[in-house]
Amino acid sequence: GGSGGAVWLQAPKIFVDTGAIVSAAGGSGGFGGTNNGQGGSGGLGRIRLSLDPTATVGTVLLGSFNPVPKGVTSTGTVFSTGTITAGNAYIGYYPQ
Repeated sequence: GGSGGAVWLQAPKIFVDTGAIVSAAGGSGGFGGTNNGQGGSGGLGRIRLSLDPTATVGTVLLGSFNPVPKGVTSTGTVFSTGTITAGNAYIGYYPQ
């Protein structure tokens, strides 16, 4: 499968509505032929969200993310920036 991609969203406030999908997931593995085995799945992609932590009112992340951002409540409110965790999207400071 194809490798995961990269998504970078940068703005003072970011709104991702319910039902929206932001994904950097890799592709699934291919099917093997007569004389060869099945291909492996692609790796996890990367998502970075850069927003202004002083303007978090108005930043809402309700959609689906793959990988998932760490530091976001179940209501989509950002409560943490600068969190780096393996397997999670990164939330950084705007405009950096």
